[in-house]
Amino acid sequence: MKNILKLIGLTGLFLITIGATVAFFIMLIDLRIEKSSDTESTIIENTDNIEHSAAPAFFNQSPEEGLAEALEYYNVQYPQIVYAQALLETGHFTSSICKKYNNLFGLYNSTVGDYYSFEHWSDSVRAYRDFVQYKYKGNTDYYTFLVNLPYAMDPNYINKIKQLEHKYDERRSTQANE
Repeated sequence: MKNILKLIGLTGLFLITIGATVAFFIMLIDLRIEKSSDTESTIIENTDNIEHSAAPAFFNQSPEEGLAEALEYYNVQYPQIVYAQALLETGHFTSSICKKYNNLFGLYNSTVGDYYSFEHWSDSVRAYRDFVQYKYKGNTDYYTFLVNLPYAMDPNYINKIKQLEHKYDERRSTQANE
């Protein structure tokens, strides 16, 4: 009987030791998680400060004022053509899709049956680059790419874009000479 009690006592001591060890490791893990969370929040706060201090000017501008800069900032190919598309799609930045959805290119979500809505108009520039322009492989001119996509149903779409692009080029030339 004494041997059984000794065995039970040793087993109990062993279990207490294991429990204490597990509790110690849990405490260490909690401390590491807390420290990690503090570090992450500091990194996020620091990143937010950097982003706000280094934000391009177009974040505080209307699309009419800042679109050219946003197209350059996001490395959009053929910015003159894309700018002209925005002019045409938004009726020179006056359409309800532009104003209500911050959507400069008439980007449509067929899954939900409505236009994509963006927090800021510059988000639609990135969406155009990422969801439309990424398909361009450079094996044709950009106008042919738009026709083959098809981007718009209007048979005169490309002619309208070319006319607006010409006006955009003239405007840029005038601004550069001022």
